[in-house]
Amino acid sequence: MRKAVAFGVFLVGAVVFGTGSEVSALWEQADQLPYVSSYREASFYHDSPCGGRWQIVSIGNGTYRACVYGDPTEVRFMLYASPSGLKPAVQFPYELNAYPVRGICEDGLGCSYSAVTDTLLSKEYGDFSRFNGVLHHTFSQDLVFDPATREYRWIGPKGETVRDTSGAALEINAASIAGSGEWAVFEWRNRGIVTLNVFTGETKRVLAPGYPYGVGRDPSMEVGISDDGSTVALSGRNVGFVLIRVTNDCGDEPTLQSPAQFSSSNIPCQKTGANIHTI
Repeated sequence: MRKAVAFGVFLVGAVVFGTGSEVSALWEQADQLPYVSSYREASFYHDSPCGGRWQIVSIGNGTYRACVYGDPTEVRFMLYASPSGLKPAVQFPYELNAYPVRGICEDGLGCSYSAVTDTLLSKEYGDFSRFNGVLHHTFSQDLVFDPATREYRWIGPKGETVRDTSGAALEINAASIAGSGEWAVFEWRNRGIVTLNVFTGETKRVLAPGYPYGVGRDPSMEVGISDDGSTVALSGRNVGFVLIRVTNDCGDEPTLQSPAQFSSSNIPCQKTGANIHTI
């Protein structure tokens, strides 16, 4: 199994890391470096987050470009570029081809997957047209193959909605789950960045305030988190590239009553920009 961390960071063009001492110092504290995917064919994919790898994949009777999560020895979940947008597919280790999935992740809002724990994280509509993060813990076990249509149909139960410390559903935009399946990270709309320990349900706000909406600079963000939850990466339009070092004593608990900024009693998590250039 690949040990590298597949961060949800997608930049068009080749990516070159800067060598700034502040960036090096941050990554020296982590065991792993981020995998940053790049894809040159362009505008359609510019706003299509991919926390896996863009690959050419045989899906059904066709060949498609797809954002792939997992290795060939594992269950591989993917979002492939169909004429109607990104659609889900899955490939089991014993199959030569992947096949489309119906019943989940079809609305184009975004999904990411951990093959280690068989957990799918989907972005779904909540109340008042807000977006929520929903965890499906037995994704591949809840798929049934239909030989007539040569598609998998998802028949699983309703997933687990990600909630803040008070029990309210988090209003999110970007979301991603680590390859280990233990950690997930969310853009908490207008309020900051929140991490989730998937195993314990513990949430923590690691960045505040949030990136603003409605003032002419709406962010188009992608997020990623390391396998051990110690490092968060942000990237995208009106975001730049940001690394956040998460420790036990930084951040606060996200609740509906959380102020826009950290209070004076909270320690902000260490944040730094990275010198990244696209060519």
